[in-house]
Order: sequence, then structure tokens, then C-alpha cells
Amino acid sequence: CVLAIDAFARVWIGKRKMKKVTMVFQNTDCPKWNETFVFHPILFNDADYRYLLVEVFDHAVQPKPKDLGFFKFDLFSLKLNQTVKGWFTLKDTRCG
Repeated sequence: CVLAIDAFARVWIGKRKMKKVTMVFQNTDCPKWNETFVFHPILFNDADYRYLLVEVFDHAVQPKPKDLGFFKFDLFSLKLNQTVKGWFTLKDTRCG
């Protein structure tokens, strides 16, 4: 399913305790974010902050943006100060 959307993402750490929001990519079927977010320090082994969750939405659907899918990244798999780059597949994707 390929649709042009106005995509943005919400980035969460810690059971939705810390949230950041990306810029909106207008009218695209392949948004590519190259943004850096800085979150305040957390305890490396605090289970409440184990995952980084990214939820992608279509901003054009109002009044509530349409949920397009998500991915979850296990922060416990990282080494201290490690950078992760790459493509991540969305789960629970919806089309149409």
C-alpha cells in the first residue's frame, strides 16, 4: 500500500514519560527523518526506561492524526554512548 501522507513521529522513552515530536513531511510516501533528540539522563538499568518507542502518524487526518504504525527499540541492547543508525520496520501498520 503506497499513499502520500503528511508523516510525523512521536518518540517516547520510559512508558511515555519523555516525549519528542519530529517535523512533518508533507505529501510523501517515504518520509526520511534525520533528526537528533536529546533526552535527559536516565539510569542505564532502570526497567521503566528500557524501550524507545516511535509511533508514526499521518498529520493530514484531523482532528486526530491517523496512527500508521510503530517500532520499539530495546535500549538495554546498547553500549554506553553507542549510536544506532538504520532503517526500522513499522509494526501494526495500517493503510487506507
